Amino acid sequence: MHFSAGAAVGLGLLSVHVEAIVVPVRDALFPGTTVTVVSTPSPVTVTVTATPFPVTVTTTLSSLLSTTQRALDLHNKYRADVGNAALTWDDDLAKSAQVWADHLTTVGGLEHDKNPGGQGENLALQSGGTSTFYANAVQLWLDEKSLYDNKPIRADGSPNYLNYGHYTQAIWKSTTKVGLALATDAKGTTYVVARYLPPGNYIGQMPY
Repeated sequence: MHFSAGAAVGLGLLSVHVEAIVVPVRDALFPGTTVTVVSTPSPVTVTVTATPFPVTVTTTLSSLLSTTQRALDLHNKYRADVGNAALTWDDDLAKSAQVWADHLTTVGGLEHDKNPGGQGENLALQSGGTSTFYANAVQLWLDEKSLYDNKPIRADGSPNYLNYGHYTQAIWKSTTKVGLALATDAKGTTYVVARYLPPGNYIGQMPY
């Protein structure tokens, strides 16, 4: 099984190969843009390897609904831990996420939407079977908490948003809504997309 997102797997359920794809970081002076080391966006990939093993699971609609709620609950637990208000589920964001998840099945990998309509975005992928796609993806993003140094978001130095950006988007203080979607390609790879409003990860700002 191959699961791709931000950091080592949480939940104690999986032993996997993990990849990280960065979260777009925004300049506080220009909220409609994204930035990296200086002022322009550029996705970066970081790889961490663990031991994979096969899993076979039958996914049902009820299990997907359950793991969607679990994903929302995970967001809100970690937000509460830093004193930030709970997120609410947003169907329009989920629809937007679905469009991008479907797109990712056509490109065969993770890439951020260059025109996300002012929305924040987290991505993950998994090859292999499990019914808890959403919860697993969210836990991967939130596991980056251990990499965050409790300082304003920055695009250089160590650590920087490349290390913890999924986590800080998920708990961002002004973000109020989230929607998730997934799509599976012909090879059995499932792509999970989360969209957030308002977006987070502004350079020079704290997430809480």
